[in-house]
Amino acid sequence: MKEFYADKTNWQSMLRNIHDDSIDLEDEKWRIHEELPSDLTQYWLEDDQIFEFNYPVLNYPSKVSSLSFDKTAVVKGTLTGIRGQYLIFDEKNVINIRRHTGYEIDFDALS
Repeated sequence: MKEFYADKTNWQSMLRNIHDDSIDLEDEKWRIHEELPSDLTQYWLEDDQIFEFNYPVLNYPSKVSSLSFDKTAVVKGTLTGIRGQYLIFDEKNVINIRRHTGYEIDFDALS
């Protein structure tokens, strides 16, 4: 399937809530059906139901600034959203939490 689809998400566009409306998911599903390897046909469904996932984001950032615990030991801010594996703080700073698997952190919540 990698011959037909890139295995990369434009993470900055995702975090700014920019998406490509030119792709018709139902048409794309049926287009790829012809290329589906035989060992995967058991997973094929005729149902064309499309699911929509809504992430809890108060405000999407207009510009994304990525943080890392390797470079910034203390991250402060108000958590304004979660999108996939990213935590969005104060409408611009984001951290890829999955990238930090295995890190030990202290978390304080202030009201």
